[in-house]
Amino acid sequence: MRMKSDKIPFLIGMIIIAVFVIGNVAVGATYNKKTVDTEKPTEQEEVAAEHTVTETKKETIPFETKTVNDDTVEYGKTIVKTEGINGEKTYTYNVTYMGEKEISRELAREEITKQPVTKVIANGTKIVWHCKDTTSYDGYSGNDNLCTSSTGEQRYVGDCAAVALDPSYHPSQRGASYYNGCPNY
Repeated sequence: MRMKSDKIPFLIGMIIIAVFVIGNVAVGATYNKKTVDTEKPTEQEEVAAEHTVTETKKETIPFETKTVNDDTVEYGKTIVKTEGINGEKTYTYNVTYMGEKEISRELAREEITKQPVTKVIANGTKIVWHCKDTTSYDGYSGNDNLCTSSTGEQRYVGDCAAVALDPSYHPSQRGASYYNGCPNY
């Protein structure tokens, strides 16, 4: 059986196409495999794959509290002389990433960026007397001022002693219009 001569070029063309397609697939697979194994990343791909950035972290440094005795503050009272203020420490790191995964972290710098301020509390040690006019407790009119100290001690004293203990006290405040021998009041 003989083929017609017009079909022969068609069959030859089909065979060539089949060999070419099958050959390219086989060659392409080998080629692709070789390019995957031997291909080096470009410089741009290396930068994206591994890169180092600088990161900072801030940390609060708590202030300290110090208590001192103060003879300008009344005994038994406490005042804040200086308010405490927290400080701040800054850490700077060089962090290396591979893609999005951190692979190393190195402390580059650690510095105190804001010094803390110590809180100072003053405990009073000054004995302060407060006097007021009272009725004589012993029938003697000279000791008719009750003076109480900031420590709780109490004394009945005369006008001169009351002024000496409590400079803000003036016997004239109670209606005394006479000078009874106390200097400078």
